Amino acid sequence: VSQSRYDIAAKEFVTGTKTALFQEKFHSAIRIAIQKLGVIAPETPKEEQKLDQNNLLCFLHHTTQDLTLGFSKIVGSAQRKKKDRILQHGGILLMQSKHTPELPGIKELTGLEIKAEVLESLILEELEFSLGWDFKPIPWSDQEKVWIQNLAESRYKSNDWNLKR
Repeated sequence: VSQSRYDIAAKEFVTGTKTALFQEKFHSAIRIAIQKLGVIAPETPKEEQKLDQNNLLCFLHHTTQDLTLGFSKIVGSAQRKKKDRILQHGGILLMQSKHTPELPGIKELTGLEIKAEVLESLILEELEFSLGWDFKPIPWSDQEKVWIQNLAESRYKSNDWNLKR
């Protein structure tokens, strides 16, 4: 696994109305988890930077909420807010992907190979502590599994979706 993706959706009364603060807490939990695994102090950029103006890869665009090692972004995320709901989603570059060789991951930058499952557990532990939440896995219902499969087949596995950039 070269990248670990995360998504969390919640109602605004749970996250608070200051969405930047929620994102900051989320990234702080990721920073602490990564540090526990031996990565020395990921930084946050002081100002927004676009390393390649012509490239749409979000990991080449740094914001003040991202986590970087040197000039390389290793954690990035975005939020979507609709009415009273927030979706926080993002990615953690664990290692370089053959699809994006210009983006080094934590493994290339530090020599550390981090297992996604271990990192996930540490991040959840930190989020439970910092947010006061209690995460419990809930399996998908049969109806939800069918909906997910249909959506994947009709949209996310299609060339129209994947080649539109």
